[in-house]
Amino acid sequence: MFGERMFNKEWVHLNRATDEYMKGAWEFIEKVKKDVTYVDLIMCPCKDCRDMSHQSFDIVYEHLVIKGMDPTYKILYHHGEEVCVKEEVEDADMFDVFNM
Repeated sequence: MFGERMFNKEWVHLNRATDEYMKGAWEFIEKVKKDVTYVDLIMCPCKDCRDMSHQSFDIVYEHLVIKGMDPTYKILYHHGEEVCVKEEVEDADMFDVFNM
């Protein structure tokens, strides 16, 4: 649906009154809007909504600038971000398996 990608989240830790923060919030909205053209509302990741409320793109941007991003939201999976997890499995002999 969204494809594999990671968001640039450096802006989240900036002062919300800075141009860099507002630009980062706007770019976040634009990336999500580009990928979910079939919806009018998305989960709002602001400190108050905490991905529990669907809002319009404009309201989400406003919430991000006024309230800030929920600090516990590290991976933006509600907005299409995927995490690439690689598991390396070591060879196990039968004795190790039996002892489990």
